[in-house]
Amino acid sequence: MANTDETRPIPIVIDFLGEPTELYLTVEEYYFGGTYVGAVEADTGEPFCDVTVNLGGMPDVDGAMAFIDTNGCPKALRERLRELGLYRPTGIEEKSGFCTYPLVRLDLKAMGPYAVREEVL
Repeated sequence: MANTDETRPIPIVIDFLGEPTELYLTVEEYYFGGTYVGAVEADTGEPFCDVTVNLGGMPDVDGAMAFIDTNGCPKALRERLRELGLYRPTGIEEKSGFCTYPLVRLDLKAMGPYAVREEVL
């Protein structure tokens, strides 16, 4: 399917390894529930990183709570998403292995313009 500017998401630009990198978000659901957010490269659609990690065991009434992947998601992307208001920290953290993951409230509506839909790429 041909892409048009009207159907393309807005790219999120970060500095990654000294180069500007344009990313789109993917917003899905984990198999056992909970919201998954990932990032894909805007020019190729190839996976870039997981933004969230599924630790489970968390009450989530509206599907907007998630743990941010501080192990695999670059700090520049985490900071940019916060600057854009796409999530708000709750102050709660969960330790798993050697990492600590902050629990956040996602703004799923605000993510819409940055999220790729299957038919776009």
